[in-house]
Amino acid sequence: MELDKYIKKVLIDKDIKQIDLAEKMGISRASLGGLISRNKMGIDKLEELANALDCDVKITFVDRENGKEY
Repeated sequence: MELDKYIKKVLIDKDIKQIDLAEKMGISRASLGGLISRNKMGIDKLEELANALDCDVKITFVDRENGKEY
């Protein structure tokens, strides 16, 4: 699943509107929409977004040959 779909799923599950999330992050709705739609976000911005959603970020590496998660 792409990053934008994860974020939209969390927004739906937590019943939070993008405008409300943008306000929590101190950015405009348009800026948040741009961040989400680009599907590219640095760790710092991901953590900021997660904090505003009252979530933690979990990043894992998965071996392509055997599927082992690190």
